[in-house]
Amino acid sequence: MRSNLIRTQFIALLIVGVAFSALGQIDRGARESVNLNTWSQLLAEPNGDPVRQRSGVHSDGSPFSYEEWMPAAIHLSNGKVLENVLVRLNLVAQEIHYMSEAYGKEMVAYGGTVKELFVAEPRDNQMITRKYSFKKLDGTKSYLCEHLVEGKATLLRSTVKRELTDKAYNSATVNIIFQEDTDYYVQTDAGFAKVNKRKSNLAELLPGKSAELQAFIAQKKLKLKSEEQMAELVTYYNSLQ
Repeated sequence: MRSNLIRTQFIALLIVGVAFSALGQIDRGARESVNLNTWSQLLAEPNGDPVRQRSGVHSDGSPFSYEEWMPAAIHLSNGKVLENVLVRLNLVAQEIHYMSEAYGKEMVAYGGTVKELFVAEPRDNQMITRKYSFKKLDGTKSYLCEHLVEGKATLLRSTVKRELTDKAYNSATVNIIFQEDTDYYVQTDAGFAKVNKRKSNLAELLPGKSAELQAFIAQKKLKLKSEEQMAELVTYYNSLQ
């Protein structure tokens, strides 16, 4: 039994090590790396706040996209790169939560400090990397968006959770339910345009290649209702000269 426990712990450490190793290869170039202590100072003052737990609250669901802490690399707005950081994404507040080694607690990083976020996620016995950045989709508030396809047209996924509260009569406990909504946007030189999920207008949001796109849609028999098909069309559009 002891040997099985040791083997399990070794495998878990190996997976985390592979994830951090993969993130270490992401777009390092000539960017400067900084340690976690420096990063905590950059984000905690004034752009980071300690997370405070609420008492008397029961939650059905979670505000986070990842229940577990995920290894990540963060590109700051000042050009520095922070590697081997544990994060999770708050989809209600649209914030990045991170574990601060310097302060020994969970902290919050806001959009003004972070330029890009790369999260390593285990899937089908391998690690995939997801890229996120903050986008002002409505021109005012910053939303945390995942980059699904990049190029002259970038396909973005924006997931927002809403916190609904309910309190039973004569009860001191507040029940919280989280509702999740996902929208897709196309970013071009013209700005951001929202994809209509009911009747896809994706081809109309990709300028200059209408005939080629319609032919591709017909050939592939695309309904453009799924994320995979939307990504396929945007990838094809980006390949056109």
